[in-house]
Amino acid sequence: MKKNVGARVQLKPTPHRLDDYGRKLPSVADDWIIEDVSTDGVRIKNVRTDHTTTLGKDHIYDYVSNPGAISSGRHNGS
Repeated sequence: MKKNVGARVQLKPTPHRLDDYGRKLPSVADDWIIEDVSTDGVRIKNVRTDHTTTLGKDHIYDYVSNPGAISSGRHNGS
């Protein structure tokens, strides 16, 4: 995974979003950037909202490149 730092990815399934009252909002297939890979997990940042989170390595089941979605010199995957 360390070789993918800086890659733009999409999460599948799409994460749930909640409003201020905890109600589920429609899904948005945002792009995320892999910021860091460490023993704690994989830190990702939402490109649209700038939110960050760290995923435990047990949350990552697969990484599939998407060569057709290369933008600004960044490789993309799912």
